Amino acid sequence: MSAKIIGTITRLCIAGIMLGIVGMIQPFMFDLFRYSFLLLLFSTLAFIIVSHLPEPSSASANPDVLQELPIGLSSSENSIDNRNSPA
Repeated sequence: MSAKIIGTITRLCIAGIMLGIVGMIQPFMFDLFRYSFLLLLFSTLAFIIVSHLPEPSSASANPDVLQELPIGLSSSENSIDNRNSPA
């Protein structure tokens, strides 16, 4: 899933949580309380699930980025001291 879709679903879940809380604290209709509780429950569960989805990285979207990184695999290639010392 793209970051834009995940962001939209997250915002909808937060709006559902807020509406569920407002519906639960209103003192006028018991039926609205019942539906608000269900809305709060499902919005919270959806938020928990969506918040655990991994965000897509820019490297997976563009594989050329991985080839351009100047990072070696061994620790001696990555140390700062070896970069400054003459070869």
